[in-house]
Amino acid sequence: MGNSRKETIKYSHLNLLGGIDLLDADYHSQHFSKHTHDGYAFGVITQGELDFSYLGKSWEAQPGDINLVVPGEAHDGHGKDHKGWSYKMLYLPPEILYKVYADRTGKDTLPWFTAGVVQDSLLSKNLLHLYQQLTFNGEAALEQESSLIEWLTAFVERYSAEPIKMYRGGKEHQAIKICLDFIQEHFQKPISLSALSQLTNLSPYYLLRSFKKATGLPPHLYQQLLRIKIAKELLLSGDSPVNVAADLGYTDQSHFSRQFKQITGVTPGNFASNR
Repeated sequence: MGNSRKETIKYSHLNLLGGIDLLDADYHSQHFSKHTHDGYAFGVITQGELDFSYLGKSWEAQPGDINLVVPGEAHDGHGKDHKGWSYKMLYLPPEILYKVYADRTGKDTLPWFTAGVVQDSLLSKNLLHLYQQLTFNGEAALEQESSLIEWLTAFVERYSAEPIKMYRGGKEHQAIKICLDFIQEHFQKPISLSALSQLTNLSPYYLLRSFKKATGLPPHLYQQLLRIKIAKELLLSGDSPVNVAADLGYTDQSHFSRQFKQITGVTPGNFASNR
């Protein structure tokens, strides 16, 4: 029998260093579908165990562990044995890490990390303290930003790896570029694999395999992720969840809410109320 306890989810957005998102969640039945982030994500497990697939491996994050993902790398997430987990997460735009890495190394690129889970008691403790600072309204923005940069600097110094991994965008096959452009233009509408196949003159099987290799996701999940990304932008601008669902082509509000939570971990209403 599944866990019937009520989940506790707190989401907030801070206008610091280009904008950062914070998530404090106690999940019992959440199952993140495969997705990517435009920026970096760092978190600390406080209870239970988070299992996820990332960088071609299976990872297990336990209490005190730091879990992380880099931009553009597909991953999922769920509690071990469906028992749930709790964690505190920071979602950061890549520009922040770019500047930190450039300051420390002089290199004009983004930092790359080879692990999805890091066991470092000091950085874990400091990340939890940083989270408290960021969520305390009495803290000055200057102090919050300074503490964030100090923590990121320490993490980069200890765990950034060579060679630095860059975005895949410039390496995409022309056929994949055609597909991406088509999905960008028609993301509100149903798109079939056969339509993309005809558009690129590639067999559905070869196209699917090539698309996944280039983006880390099959086309339908890429479209889903694009929809949610645009939904977040619309919600942050003040649009209501109902209007956003309609504008993005969802057939009903419940479908939109379910898909939004599968990717972001919060409902559209929760996300909008904390913009």
